[in-house]
Amino acid sequence: SVAGAYQFVITPGATTDIAVKLHLYFRRDVEKLGVAPLTSMFYHGKTTQHHVDDFRPEVHDSDGLLIEAGNGEHLWRPLNNPQRLAFSNFQVKNPRGFGLLQRERAFEWYQDLEAKYERRPSAWITPVGNWGMGRVELVEIPSEGEFDDNIVTFWVPAGAVTAGSTRAFEYTLSFGDIEPDTLEGRAVFMGIGHGKDRKGGERLFVVDFAGGALDLLPETTVVAAEVSASGGTLRPSVVERNPHTDGYRVFFEFTPGDAPLAELRCVLRSGDQVISETWTYQSWKEKY
Repeated sequence: SVAGAYQFVITPGATTDIAVKLHLYFRRDVEKLGVAPLTSMFYHGKTTQHHVDDFRPEVHDSDGLLIEAGNGEHLWRPLNNPQRLAFSNFQVKNPRGFGLLQRERAFEWYQDLEAKYERRPSAWITPVGNWGMGRVELVEIPSEGEFDDNIVTFWVPAGAVTAGSTRAFEYTLSFGDIEPDTLEGRAVFMGIGHGKDRKGGERLFVVDFAGGALDLLPETTVVAAEVSASGGTLRPSVVERNPHTDGYRVFFEFTPGDAPLAELRCVLRSGDQVISETWTYQSWKEKY
């Protein structure tokens, strides 16, 4: 259905950069075109809702998908090992970058002397030029072990890909201890537990934001959380200063109701100013 030509220019170093140029020629219509694909592994961690019999607190090569949109917004999506195949889509215009990151760099998170998950490299895509409208798609595949790459992400350009058409893309793929520069606070922790209404399936979400501009805020600053869900119902959120991270902790309770799944979002604001990246997560009713 497709033929193409690729060029890779590899520059090794503390960060290994691969400059990629590609031209694709389509012989048939293509239902979905995935550009700049990345794969990784997430076996278990803070988002895992089902039991995993493992002495290690967490096992993963990456702990989240980060997207830097063309308007400067940063979206952080913690990864999960779901109980069923899961898809998430993030509509973006002219992305500045996206990638699968390993943010947690302390041995204590993993307790694995052999695998050394705290040293696993992050992978980051930096587009060259304007890629226009499209979406970053995330696929999470159920896995019963740490030897499967069960996480996939890629860019899907908008518009039909038809027989006889051509597409060209250019980007840099970087591997290393990577975290794009930003002044916004980052989502550094999340936890999930039962809410007050256990019979109704209510779940309590806890999200910590720290770093960036949050380090500079006086303790008297009024900080609010903007929380939304694509389905179900939310109780009002609570924001509390976290002295252990010099940041802020957000508590909110979510009831799925009749929605089989819901996309949750949370961002911190001080007045009209956004002061954190956007935390986002896909919540499945069947987990409860």
